[in-house]
Amino acid sequence: MTNLRHRVHQDRGVAAAVASTDSRSNAVAAKGRAAEVVAEFYKRYNSGDVEGVMELMADRVSYHDLALYQEPFVGRAAVRAYFEKVTSIVPPDLKFTFEASAGDDRAVGIRWHVELEGHEFPFSRGVSFYEVDEQGKITSARDLVESAAKPGGAALYALKVLAPVIRRLGPKANPANLPPTSGLIMWGFYAAYLLHIILGTTAPGRAAWQQTPESLTRVLNESINFFYVNIWLNIVPAVASHPVSEAQFNFVIAWGLMLGVFIFADKKAEKVPNKLAFFLGNAFITNLVFIPWMALRECQREPSQEGPDTRTVLLLPVWAPFTAAICLGVGMLSLGWAVAARPEYGGLAERWQYYLQSVTSDRIFYAFAVDAVLYTVWQAALMPKEAGRLRFVPFFGLGAYLLGTNRSTK
Repeated sequence: MTNLRHRVHQDRGVAAAVASTDSRSNAVAAKGRAAEVVAEFYKRYNSGDVEGVMELMADRVSYHDLALYQEPFVGRAAVRAYFEKVTSIVPPDLKFTFEASAGDDRAVGIRWHVELEGHEFPFSRGVSFYEVDEQGKITSARDLVESAAKPGGAALYALKVLAPVIRRLGPKANPANLPPTSGLIMWGFYAAYLLHIILGTTAPGRAAWQQTPESLTRVLNESINFFYVNIWLNIVPAVASHPVSEAQFNFVIAWGLMLGVFIFADKKAEKVPNKLAFFLGNAFITNLVFIPWMALRECQREPSQEGPDTRTVLLLPVWAPFTAAICLGVGMLSLGWAVAARPEYGGLAERWQYYLQSVTSDRIFYAFAVDAVLYTVWQAALMPKEAGRLRFVPFFGLGAYLLGTNRSTK
């Protein structure tokens, strides 16, 4: 402790490279390479020089603002995005002012506050700890600012009450171990989906346990006639359903199969287990399985929430183009089937009337229509930015992207 005090007090004066123009801070500056690097960092930060700031960062830098973010920003791209966001929002006359530092050539701790036009900003006092590598690049940074809430002695009693609970929970008590908010929202959405589509009475038609034998038989027949194969080959006696219902069934199933490619290819979801089970389940019961996969995907933590779009990192399976070709063919056939197949079911007007009547009175038909709407959303969310406008072209945009021959495969 004596050595630390000696180091802190060995060089008194204002650290002008860090501070704003206020000389009242009576700053105490540590000697050492780390202190010099961090002084230069704050000088460039205060001037809004993001490029200059990034010159001081190591490739695998970790920057953690403990007051604002649960997870650190890891890597130059994520840290750059963070600083660009800060400089675009925070007023340029809000400056960090140095107070004191202690450290050596590889690490330094500093005490600071923030000033606005020469006046100390409320609740802006903080401390930071930095580490640098042998090249003088910042490898790690942690910022902690004072809390606006000052509970005083009450906090000590709160610690006394909470300690036994936290001791019992162990690691589960750490908020860092909770799923990201987006994952919790997706699970909540799945609960609402089940309540509305399967269990509730707000959707058109009967709930799942109230389905008539006729409705269940229709779904069974459409499943037997999957992708129209049995209709042409007549492997088992084909029972005809309304062509609009058959077309919607096969169109949505084909869409789900193409989205299933992301179960294997999506970088963010690479740690989600049981990929084959999710893929097959989505092929047969659509969003009853796909939404849980989306929720598990959103529960995967990323090193940074502000970094580059992870959707651009895709390794498509070698079978993705073949799946897309088959599904696109089924999709186009389904559109023609809905319009012209089985002429005994009438013309366009009668078929459109059947669609409107079914989507407002038949729960199973309605569920497939909702699936198509949700697949439009999932498609836009899962396809990478490099896909451009194809992300927003339902079904066919996804098929065209998967058909692309310039994609990396695995």
